[in-house]
Order: sequence, then C-alpha cells, then structure tokens
Amino acid sequence: MDTPSVGRLCVSALFCSLWLPGSGLAVQAVPSSDAFVQQSSSSNFGDKKELRVGDSGKYQSLVKLDLSGLPASVMPEDVGKATLKLFLTKVNKAGSFDVLAVEDDWNEKTVTWANRPGTFVDPLATIAVTKSDALSYVLVDLTALVKIWMEFPSENYGIALVPVDSAIDVQFEAKESQDTSHDPRLEIVVTSAGEDGTDGVDGMDGMDGADGCSVLNGEGPPDAADGKDCDFHLDTSTSELYGPKTGGEWGDPVSLEGEDGAPGQDGQDGAPGQDGEDGAPGQDGQDGAPGQDGQDGQDGVSGWERKLGDAGNFGGGKHQAGSATCSVGKKVLGGGVQVTGSNLALVAEKVHVSSSYPSADNVWSVRLWSSDQTTGYTFQVFAICATVD
Repeated sequence: MDTPSVGRLCVSALFCSLWLPGSGLAVQAVPSSDAFVQQSSSSNFGDKKELRVGDSGKYQSLVKLDLSGLPASVMPEDVGKATLKLFLTKVNKAGSFDVLAVEDDWNEKTVTWANRPGTFVDPLATIAVTKSDALSYVLVDLTALVKIWMEFPSENYGIALVPVDSAIDVQFEAKESQDTSHDPRLEIVVTSAGEDGTDGVDGMDGMDGADGCSVLNGEGPPDAADGKDCDFHLDTSTSELYGPKTGGEWGDPVSLEGEDGAPGQDGQDGAPGQDGEDGAPGQDGQDGAPGQDGQDGQDGVSGWERKLGDAGNFGGGKHQAGSATCSVGKKVLGGGVQVTGSNLALVAEKVHVSSSYPSADNVWSVRLWSSDQTTGYTFQVFAICATVD
C-alpha cells in the first residue's frame, strides 16, 4: 500500500474589490435575491440552494443583483465590462436558455409561478449547455444592462433564466448554498473613476500592547534553551517552522515550502576571473564603547496555538465544508486545510479549495470539493490562534 502524501496547504482571504493592473477597479456585485418558480405550483422556492431551468419548460429562475458596492463616483460610462458568473452544478439534459431583463419588481420570499414578474422580449443572451459543462461557470455579458441600471437604479429588477426548448434541464448554485462559494456573481470592471478625495485627519496612536511572542531563526532545529513559551523558530536551512513553544517543548515542525517548480534552463558559463593576491592580515581594532540600550519594542499578541478542527474523508466529486475553533479567549489569525491522498498528483489536480476564511473572531472555515468521481481523500482543518490584548 502506498504511503499517503500531503497534497496542499491553503490560506486565503476574500475581497469584494481589487485593482487590476492596466484595467482599473474590479467590483463584485452579489445577489440580493434569487429563486426559481415551478409551473402549476403555488409554492415559493426562494430558500432553496439551487436555481432550476427547464425540465420540459417546468422551471424558470430569477436573480436580482445588488450594485450598491460600486463607488458613488463611478458613472455608467466608466464601466468597461460587466460579466455575470453562474455555476452550473447539474446538467440532467442539454439544451439552451435565454437571459432576459426583468421589467417588474418581485420578492424572493413570495414569488411563485402565478405572480412571477414579466420580462422584456429580446434576450440579452442565449446560452447553449452540454453535459460536459457541468461543474463549471457559465459567463453572460451584462455590460449594457448594468449601465442602464446605474443610470436608472429603480429599474434594477434583475434577470430571468428562461428555457428556450423543452429539452434542457439544468441547475445552478443559488446564494443559499453553504457547500461552496459558487453563488451567482456579477464582476464589474471600472476603467476610470472620479478624482481622489482629500486625505482624512490621522487618528490618535493606540496604547502599547503587552509583550508578544517572537519568531526566532537559524540553521537547524532550535535548542531546548532557546526562546520562551509561545515563541516560534524558523529553520532557515529546511524552511520548517517550530512552535509555538509550549511547556518548554518546541514540538514537531511544519514545512513552509511549496511544491518544486519546473527546472529552469542552464545559463552560459562566465569567463573565469583571475586570482587576486592575498592581503596582509590587519591588526585587531580596539573594542568600541558599549552602545545605549534601545527602546522597548511594541507589545504583540500572546498565547499562540495551532488548533485542529473538523477532519474526515471526502471525494467522489462531492463538496466538503469544515471549520476549526480557537480555544476560549483566543482569536483566529489564520488557518487552512491539509489534504492527504494516496496519489500526490491526483490531490494537486483534483482537490480544489473554494474558500478559506475567518467566519467568526475565533473560527476559521474552509470549503473544498473534489472533481474526482472515484478517489477518496482525507482532510484536516486547522486554525492559527492567539490571545490579542
């Protein structure tokens, strides 16, 4: 039997907007409402985890997008591109559907087939879906519609997904899904914006914190006498991190090295240099006067710990979620998930971490999924915690 190998270690943060070099500001608009409606049914499906389309014309879906995250200085003409991303979770039957602008308001908690809003006749896009598109994103260009919504915000009633033919039967992930972070997203690229505002007044300096832990470093493992409890030690020769030191013990290290990259091409050999003559030894200089004591450094965080959380097996193309909770009185500073499997190449290729983020002050949450339909994997969620005074 093969010995399981460590697949990957992931720590990440989620952002709503960022600067794109050469492009400008990118803003993600999330759905404020989404639901599907069923023909001849008076039930409301606004709390479901999926958005259904088709099945012999039985289902239609609605998505309303919140543009309040756009800076007030951004005008419609500043928008270079607006792309709707829909994650396709199931393709029961291939076919096509239209993306239509909605012309009436609707409520996620009360909308049904009978009271569903009207739509404009001309489709914004017609999307063809095949079986091979499952578990991937469908992209829809909504640039023109978003500019209209920005100019007339009261007309932003969202879009509808309506089957074109009776063959199609598909499902998309809704915002209520807790399995992954693949809910509908509208990515808006702003190519220009208004002038920068004036700088605000600097705030007052905060109070110094208590003495914190240190990160020591050197070649080789730390000695038992090195450092104090709560300190870390980085072995610069192996890139392994020890700590936090607890009860006078350093414990086992964690490797900080990633996977090796592909070898680069060899460079050309340079011409040999001439040997220089040895210089005469210099006289030892006199010892200098002792320097003045430096000021105390600012206090940092204390009580470091690496807290293990949810663990178990998953695979078969399924999604998996887990979390790790810090001990009482500690806050989470980071975290991640360690995935093991019998084949290192399959772990790196088939296991995907959808999100890894602090879901509370003392909780680190992780969502991951496997695109491998046959192989099983083992996961372990962990959190890096400390006492913050």
